[in-house]
Amino acid sequence: MMNITPESALNETTYSRVRDKLRQDILSGEFKPGVRLRIGDLSNRYGVSQLPIREALQQLQGEGLVSLLPHKGASVREVNEKFVSDMYDIRMAIGD
Repeated sequence: MMNITPESALNETTYSRVRDKLRQDILSGEFKPGVRLRIGDLSNRYGVSQLPIREALQQLQGEGLVSLLPHKGASVREVNEKFVSDMYDIRMAIGD
């Protein structure tokens, strides 16, 4: 579970903290490619409501880490070394 301190609550939204932690868990291999990401399970894992989980999954879909399919839910996309390199190059370019 994530520890949310008053200082971090002021600096970031719940959604962005969940998004960043979920991104880290995907890139570290905690969630393997093809694994279904169930909103209820993620909500329990990160100790937040389902709304920030949904928002985080949508953002990560935009980044190419997650696939969201109607009536099937979210799953982890295949991530290879080139994808990760490209993602970090893009993030450096936009100053994220």
